[in-house]
Parts: sequence; structure tokens; C-alpha cells
Amino acid sequence: MLKTIKSYMPGRNMSIFLGFVAGISGAIYYDRRQKNLIIEKYCSQVRHLADQPMAPLELPRKLKVYLHGPPGDGIYVAREEFEEYIRPIFNAAAIEFETVESKGEGNLLEQVARTVYNKRHNISEVSEPEKNLLSVLKPSVDPPAIVLLGRHALKEFLYGVRYGFSDDIMKRKLETEKLEANNKEEKEEKEGKDDKDDKEDSNDTKNDKKISKNEVDSSLIEASPLTGQVPPKFLDTIAIFPLPNLLGFSNTPKRLSRFFKRRELADELGAIAVNVALSRDVTKFPKQDGTLLLAEEETDWPKQFFTRSDLENRIWTAPFLQDSDEIRFFENIDIFDSTKAKQDKYE
Repeated sequence: MLKTIKSYMPGRNMSIFLGFVAGISGAIYYDRRQKNLIIEKYCSQVRHLADQPMAPLELPRKLKVYLHGPPGDGIYVAREEFEEYIRPIFNAAAIEFETVESKGEGNLLEQVARTVYNKRHNISEVSEPEKNLLSVLKPSVDPPAIVLLGRHALKEFLYGVRYGFSDDIMKRKLETEKLEANNKEEKEEKEGKDDKDDKEDSNDTKNDKKISKNEVDSSLIEASPLTGQVPPKFLDTIAIFPLPNLLGFSNTPKRLSRFFKRRELADELGAIAVNVALSRDVTKFPKQDGTLLLAEEETDWPKQFFTRSDLENRIWTAPFLQDSDEIRFFENIDIFDSTKAKQDKYE
């Protein structure tokens, strides 16, 4: 009988393989199960907000979420983190949010700079029909907020605010965009000509675009004097979520460790999301760079970004909060304190 049973048992090598696969599968299952339990725990802490009554014409609380691709990777990294860890908590709290996606160094800066510039000069970004509708509706009593994922997005946002307060840079930027629009119109008008003329005109237009783009390169830090500071309450409270994204074959051990500890990331992100939903643990902008501003994330970025000849003039690698004028400029900005948001890990 024992010999018969033994004949059906796997050999030594197969047993090792099956044990290895079972161990890996068990670790993944345990981590994902704990991650889901952690997210559900934080959802239960804010679910009562969805049960609160609202006036018939009252708008829900609205957040603005900036999703920006991290250095060396695509927008999907930020999108997946938000959808998997943060969005379920906002949905449980019945919080409305608007997502703004961008990728590449300087793209987010341009969007923020234009928004800040328009707000300073009372240039409305809302159409007339929307204005008429909003005039009837009642805004939410809960404060809005801005959500940023990652150190790179935070840097671009703050430099965008700085550019938005620099009228000289924004005027040159608007003139450049106007020139590009004129070039595009001229190109469309010349499309009716013969192919030869079309090729020559398109080459000229491309050259004009290259020149105008180099005049104001949004990926470079431009020298602009900082005067005064951001007015209090000019910007909504900022929530800074970590976006760990380690690349490279040599970092495989660290990447595997993070892969099997997604529950820890869910715990950290969930705690911050709850603070945003409950509007608690708000503090002033720090006077020096550090953990609160995710300074440790730069060690995960690909080395190629730190070997550029003009790295000090690039947004992602430029010196940050090392000037007293720069610190004073941002000191009226409110942020959610992520260090207080860290709670005991889910057991």
C-alpha cells in the first residue's frame, strides 16, 4: 500500500518546485487580502459622510486630482495607484473629484501656471452656460482640496504656482502660444497649394515652431525674482500622496520586497485619504525640505535624470526650498500633514 502511494508522490525536484510556487502564491494572497481589508477599514471610517443629508441644490465637495507620470515611467503608474488605493475611499465618502492627467517634465507646470495666472487676473475658465448653472446651485460647505501623487508632481505644481505669479514669464508664454497658433493657421491656409509648396511651407512652419519652443522651454527653471508670497487661502489645501516607483534590474530585490508589501502602501495612502475626506491634520507649508514633501522619493528615480548637464535648471532635479525668498513665498500654503496620518498597521 505504501509503495503504491509513494509511486504517485512527486520527486525531490518537483516537491521543491511545488513548495516554492505554493509559498509565493500564499504570500501574494495574504498580502492582497490584507490590502483589501485595510482599504475597507479606511472606507468604513468615512462612509458616514455619504449618509449626511444635502440641500436640494447643494453641490457635493469636489477635489482636484493631478495624475502625473513619474520620472522614467508612464502616466499609468499614478493612475493605477489612485484607482486602486485612493479612489475607493473617496467614493465611500461620496466626494466628487476631477482628474487632470499629464506626463513629461514640464507638462503639469504649464497647466498649473495657466490656472494660477487666470485666477490672479480674474480670467474665467468656465463657459457662460456653466456660469448660469453654478449661480443657481449652492457650493459645498466642505472645503475643496488639491491631490498630488509623488514628489515630481509636487515640484511641478509649486513651480507652476511660482510661474503663475510671474507675469513676465506668462506673457512670453502666451505670446509664444499665439505665434504657434498663427503658424498653424498659415499652414492650414497653404494646404490648398501644390505639393511642392506644401512641403516647403511645412518645413518653414516646423522651423518656426522649433524656434518658438526653444525661446520658452517649460522644462527649464527660468530666473524670475520672487516678490511677496502666495496670499492666504488663494490655493486649496494640498494633499501629498507618496508614489513609490523603483525601476532597474539591479533594484529587483527592493522591487520584490515592495511587491509583497502592498498592504503597507495601502495603509499609508489610506490614512492620508481619510484625513483629506475628514479635513483634519492641516498644517502650514514646511520651512525646509524633508519627509513631509517626500524628499526620499528622489532616491528611486533613474540615475539618468541626475547626470544631465543642466540638472540644476530642470524642474525634477533643481534645488528645492533652499532660498529664504522661496520659503517665504510658499509659507501661506496649507497642506495635509501626512506624518500625522500614519497609523498603526492593520492587524
